[in-house]
This record gives sequence, structure tokens and C-alpha cells, in this order.
Amino acid sequence: MAVLNAVPGVEVTVQVDGKDCIEYEPDQEEKAKYSKLRLSPSVTKYIECIDGAEFVIKIRVNNNYNWGPVEHMISARAQVDGQYIISRLLRNDDEHREGSIHCLEEYSPVTKQWTRSKLQFAAVETVKEEDESPYDKKQRICRQTGTITVTISRKIEVGRRPAMKVQHTFAGSHDGNLLRQGEKSAHGGSISHGTKFTHMEDIEQPTRAVCDYLPPDRRPIGVFNFLYRSRDKLEQALIIPKRPNNESFGHLSLAEMQLFALKQYHQAKDKKIKNESNAEIKVKTKDEIKQENPNLSDTKSKPLVRKLDSKDEEEDVKPPVKRHFTAKRTGTSTSTSTSVAPQPKHISFIDLTSD
Repeated sequence: MAVLNAVPGVEVTVQVDGKDCIEYEPDQEEKAKYSKLRLSPSVTKYIECIDGAEFVIKIRVNNNYNWGPVEHMISARAQVDGQYIISRLLRNDDEHREGSIHCLEEYSPVTKQWTRSKLQFAAVETVKEEDESPYDKKQRICRQTGTITVTISRKIEVGRRPAMKVQHTFAGSHDGNLLRQGEKSAHGGSISHGTKFTHMEDIEQPTRAVCDYLPPDRRPIGVFNFLYRSRDKLEQALIIPKRPNNESFGHLSLAEMQLFALKQYHQAKDKKIKNESNAEIKVKTKDEIKQENPNLSDTKSKPLVRKLDSKDEEEDVKPPVKRHFTAKRTGTSTSTSTSVAPQPKHISFIDLTSD
């Protein structure tokens, strides 16, 4: 529920199917925009709307509200899309001190009958201005379409009278048609839905309380604004995080989606580190090296010679090899075996003995 620090103890929310809509904070620019429209303290929240869903405005006064010594009532005046719907009066002696606004009660000059209609979110259709009929222009959305406003005041009852036969001038539809907006006004706009009314029943002319402000009040003590948008519009405005591409995650709550996104981030990070560690080392060819370093001399003209140290020499020397050769003498033939150190291949052995 939305709360206002200037009016402690008063709570207002919008419900769909008996559950409070999740409320999201607007940016500072949006807050300032709606604060300037009111002389009273105000709070603004975004909520997600579902096409075709009926909604109810709930008002509650808890024990934190200071009723003071003077008996009075809390008046909650509801406006939808800039048009007045109805007011609810909450008293200190009520069992729960809460009320709801779920319908529009109005007089039809056509049927000469009072009717009660439910409030329902309706998608906005974009049409071309040149193709619009006079009826289409009447169905165009207004500047305050997509807004639910609840004004809180302290009132005292001074009398009662039958409800006035005021004809509402809503952009909303009573016959189930979609709301419309021109292409020019739709360009770059954030409006996705308005409110339409579904006929619920015919009623007798209702009676209304006539109230005045509790002295010394001369204006409301607080204003609650709810900006209802489709999920896609809230995502585009970065009010809520975008959903995963997999449609099977559509049932997840906001906290679950945030946890899923965090896990995906860590998995992607670990995969990147693993890919970097397994990256192949590319061995460049001699032509590629020469192309990158044109001043590098050709290795064929100047062969590289590795200078050996004492350790390399000790490891490369082979042990002495025994070789056999025959020495010739006059009248005798002798065979001698000796050990000769290995010699370079270009040096041959020569028999130095002679007759």
C-alpha cells in the first residue's frame, strides 16, 4: 500500500483479483511533475495493469492516524483518467475503518436510469487522424489517461441529498470498444491503457452526504497518484527489469527474476574465463613474422648459432669409442686394438707405419 508521510495512518492501494498491485517508484522528474499539480503533499507510484482486468481502489485508516478531539470523517475522492468517480467516507467508529471504490454510479439521459458499472483496464488503440470519425475523436484519450488519483481530506457532514444527475465525459468506453489515440499523440508516448466501464446493474437514485472541510482545513491533506501502464511500457521506461526471453519465466516474481538474472551473470562470467584459459596459441609462420617486422634479416643468410656453456659441453660429449685397424710390417702381420677418441667426420684415419 502507498503511504504518505504527511498523512500517517492513511493507506491507499489498487487491487486486481483481491490482491494489492505491486507499486514501483517513478524517477525524480515524474515525481516533480505530479507534485507541481497539487498544493497538497502527494505520493506517486507506478503499477502494472492487465488488459481487461477489473480493479478496485482500497482505502484504509489504521491506528497510526490521529483523529484528534474533534469528530470528523476521512473523505477519499477518486478520479480515474481525470474524471470524478465517487467519494468514500471513513469514520472513526467503523469496524475496520476501510472502504473500497470499485464502480461508477451515474445517470444515463438516454435510458433515464441510474446504472452501476465496474472499472476495467482497457488497451489504447492507435489510429490515423485522417481515418477518424467524429465518434472516434470522442473516444480519444486525454492527457490524464492512465492515472488514478485519490484525494484525502478531513470532512464533517452537514446534510444529505439525492445524487446529482451529472453526466460524465469520459474518454473511456461503455460499449466495449477500445480507447483510441492519434498517431501524433502516440509518438513517443507512454500511455498503454485507459479505463472502460462494464455495465453491472441498474440501481435506484443514490443518496449522497453533503460535507465541508474540518476547520481550519481549506484543502486536502494528501494526494495519492497511481500511474497504470502495461508491463512492456514499464520495461521500456526502465521502471521494472526486462523479462527473460523464455516465456516460461513469465510467472516469476520480481525477486525471483532478479535472482535468475544474477545467476545468469555469474555463469556467463565463469564461461568467459574458461574460454580465455582454453584459447589456442597461434604459431606464426616465417612469412608472417617478416611481414610484421620488415627490418628483420633473413635467417638463411645469417644462421643463428647457440653459444654453449660448460654444462652443455659436458652433456653433449660421448664416451670414447674402440676402433680396430691393422698395421702392416715387412714379413709379418700383426693386429693391434686401441682406443681412439671420436674425431670429426671430415678427418680420416691414416696408417703412419711403413716398411
